Parts: sequence; C-alpha cells; structure tokens
Amino acid sequence: MPEHLTFYTSMLFVVAVTSIMITVILWWYPNVAEGQKKTKRILSLAFLALFLWHTFQFFGLSDQHTHLYHISKTGMLVSMSLFLPLNYLYFHTLAYSNFNRSVIVHLILPVTVGIISIYHSGNRSDAFSDLALLLIHFQITAYWIMEVNLILKLMAVSKKGFIHINTHWLKWTVSYLALQVLLFLPYFLITLGGIQVPAYLHPSIIEVCSGFLLCLSLFFQPFLLFGIRDIKARDFSDRLHQNLVAKSLEGSKQPLSYEEEKIEKYVSRHRPYLNNGITVDKLALEIGISSSSLRAYLRSKNLKFDEYLNIKRILYSQNIIKEKAYHDMTMDMLAKQSGFMDRNSFIASFKKHTGYNPSDYIKHFF
Repeated sequence: MPEHLTFYTSMLFVVAVTSIMITVILWWYPNVAEGQKKTKRILSLAFLALFLWHTFQFFGLSDQHTHLYHISKTGMLVSMSLFLPLNYLYFHTLAYSNFNRSVIVHLILPVTVGIISIYHSGNRSDAFSDLALLLIHFQITAYWIMEVNLILKLMAVSKKGFIHINTHWLKWTVSYLALQVLLFLPYFLITLGGIQVPAYLHPSIIEVCSGFLLCLSLFFQPFLLFGIRDIKARDFSDRLHQNLVAKSLEGSKQPLSYEEEKIEKYVSRHRPYLNNGITVDKLALEIGISSSSLRAYLRSKNLKFDEYLNIKRILYSQNIIKEKAYHDMTMDMLAKQSGFMDRNSFIASFKKHTGYNPSDYIKHFF
C-alpha cells in the first residue's frame, strides 16, 4: 500500500476514535451552564456524524468489491452531509436559546443522498459518488457561510449590549470555523480547479486531518462550549426594566408626595394603561385627583401622557415575555394585550424607549 494511503487509513482510525470520545464527553459532560444542555448535545451529535463519516470511510477502503463497500459508501455520504448542518444548529440554538423546529429542512440532502445511494448500491460506477460529493461540498460551504453570518450577528448584538460574548468561546469559534474551511476549500481548488498537488495533499487527506484538528480543539477544553453570554437574559431584562422604571420614575430616589404616590399605586394596581381609550381626565377622575394635578405630575417628570402610558405598557409586555406567557401569542396579540392599538405602534414605542426591537428582546427568553 502506498505510504500516503497508509497515513490516510491511520488518520481515519484516529479521527474515528477521537470523535467518538468527543461525542461521549459532550453528551455526558456536566451541564454547568444554565440552559446549555440541549446545545451541548446537538454538537455531540455533530461529532457522532463525524465519527460515522470516518468509520464508514475506513471500512470502505478495506475491499471495494463487496457489499460492505456499498454500505460504507452510503453511510459515509449521509454522515458527511450531516456534520455541518448539526454544527450550524448548535450555533443557532446557542445564539437564540431555542431549537430550530424546521430541522427537517437540514435533513433533506442527507436523506436524499441516502435514498439514492441505496438505489445505486449495486452500481460499480462512481459517477453518483462524484455527484453526491460535489453536492455535499456545496452544502458544507453554504452552512459554513451561514455559521459565519450567525457569529457576525452575535458580535453585532454584543456591541449593542444585549450579550457579552465570552472571549475564550469566541476565540475557539473563530479557530473552529477556520478549520472547517479545510473541509471544502481544498476539494474545490484541487478536485474541481485541477491544481496539481502531491498525493499526500489530496483533498480527502486534508479533510481527515481537519476532522482530527476539529476534535482536538474540543478534546482538552469542552468547557469552551459554555458561557457564550457572561450575562443572562434576565440580567439584560433587568437593565431595560430599570431604565424604563427610571423614565416612569417609579424608582426615583426623590420621595413621592402623597398625591404622586396615590397616582403610582393606582396605576400599578388597576393598570389603566391597558385601556386604549384612557385620557388624562378619565384617569384623574378614576384616581380621585384633579386633571391639573395629574398633568403637573407628568410635567415634573418630563413626560407626556402618551409617553407615560407607553412606558407602562412596555413594562407590562416585558413581564408577559419574562413569565413565558408569550408562547401562544403573536406580536399583534402581545401588542394588544399590552394596551397598544396595533403591532406597529408597539414596536415603534418599544424601540424608542429601550433602543431595541421587541423581537430581539423575546429571543433571549425563547
């Protein structure tokens, strides 16, 4: 056997062993970060796909004229096409704290490849394998771009103060994505581009070495999977809440007069801001004070009546979201439930007073 093939089969075995160890470590590693169990196990499945990919490839080299070869070829192609989608789902779930329910979309190509592979299992020609490999490498490229785009979005959100990305995690992510480039770029440059390289630089050898380095990046530091956020969503929520409370002056350090305290207690208890038809005169009448007193109170806080009501409505909507009561609501329903006339006025007011879209705020709880 040529020396480069001996090295190749040895590396296939090493990657298979290392990736299954990573799979077990990720699956059983103590869940030290709140809400990270699901994301950790998604990445565990990704490395399981890597294990199957290289295991099937290893057995496929044993004898290319047996039924085992066709099974190995099918298994290799399917597991190969699963690796990057599962990696993308890991990043997506970690970023948005929810599992992408449209996961079936990410299984279309692997399932298709598997079905067609079974159909062509008796075909000695490698024409199908070449086409499948081409499609899979295009898929790997597409998912890599999606991963990079997701990380860039996370960094942009971090600059706005939503989250503080753990520096160690970010460094690992950058190196991890850089290593993934070796899974598709050499294939396009060498196989499709026709670049002449020595046998030991064949795309398959580069890919298996990349798989080993991907395993190695996590083997000694599985804790890097945790702590994408140095602050929790609730911490972020509390900062926004305090900011809004300061605007509505519920949290003012200045002592409230008897009349001012009466206003705030009534508003807090009866929530008149949920009534779209509420006016200054109506609210003053309900509280039992004069309209001029209520207007004077709002003027002292540099707030117009509509602004005061909208701040109260936003605080109310935040409580709905934090209490997980948003599950069965649309944005329109949330807006009306919070006292706004429609979705657009809710979004505009939320962004005006907090600096963020309500959809971005919701993502930190769902």
